[in-house]
Amino acid sequence: MLFDFFKERAKEGIAQVQNIATKTMEGKLQEALSDSAQYIQTRQKIDSENLKNLFFGKVLFFVLSVVIDPSNACDRTIKVA
Repeated sequence: MLFDFFKERAKEGIAQVQNIATKTMEGKLQEALSDSAQYIQTRQKIDSENLKNLFFGKVLFFVLSVVIDPSNACDRTIKVA
C-alpha cells in the first residue's frame, strides 16, 4: 500500500516534468507552471483529507476498543506524529 502511494506520486511527478518540458518547448512556460501549481494544490488537498481520515480512523479504533473492553483503556494510547 505504501509502495503504491510512492509509485503513483512518482508517476505524477514524471507527468508534471513532461508537461513542463513540452509546454516550455511550445513557448508556454507560464501555462506549464500554472498547471503544476494547480496539481500541487490539488495533491495537497487530497493528501490532507487522507491524513485527516487516517487520524479519525485511529481515534475511532481507540474509542471502540475502549468501549468494547474498558480494561484496556489504560494500556492504549494514540500517538500523533
